[in-house]
Amino acid sequence: ASRGGLPFLTITAALTVAQSGDEVRILPGTYNESGMTVPTGVAIRGQDAQSCVITTSTTVSTTLFTMSTSTRLEDLTMSLTSSTTGITLTGIVFAGTSTVTGKLRTLFVTVNNTTTGTATVYGIRSNGSGVPATSDIQAVRGSTFVATAASAVAGTVRALYADTVNTLYARDCNFTATTAAGASGVAIETNHTSTVFGMISGSVRGTTSDYLQTLGTINLSSVLL
Repeated sequence: ASRGGLPFLTITAALTVAQSGDEVRILPGTYNESGMTVPTGVAIRGQDAQSCVITTSTTVSTTLFTMSTSTRLEDLTMSLTSSTTGITLTGIVFAGTSTVTGKLRTLFVTVNNTTTGTATVYGIRSNGSGVPATSDIQAVRGSTFVATAASAVAGTVRALYADTVNTLYARDCNFTATTAAGASGVAIETNHTSTVFGMISGSVRGTTSDYLQTLGTINLSSVLL
């Protein structure tokens, strides 16, 4: 992407000047970036998911992307890793009302903490207030999210975690949560009385359980467990 000159070297720099209606196009390469909020009305699209990679290794609590109203992420591979105990790693956050107009398409997201201590790992965290009118408004399609903490002795590992008054719909997605020690590994969890998650087609797999309807509603159709 460019505005008034040469293309930007980083996604972060492009987002600082991106305006509603802009599309930030990412050329093939590996980008070491995190903590990015997609401005309202802005789309981010890689040339293809195989060659456009965002990878970050961190020692502090980190989120790769936060969605806003009418935003889009597409055709990207993302990897967020750490070996630090007690921190929270999150791939993508749906904030505000972004589950209504925000879209994730053709993404491959891996979030992994290799700590032997306590790990909190989320592929997607949906903690906004968006409530789509119908299930045809699918925020996430054709994407894979893997949350892993294979050596942690305690903690929470969720490929998708929704815990506020919000509704998120998905289609043709794969959610996997992997743990091999004391941490709780659940692919999908809803944890609020007014949370709704619905998905058509795909797979949901967790080490502890595939899904956990602590509070709220989970609707799955043609989904492999």
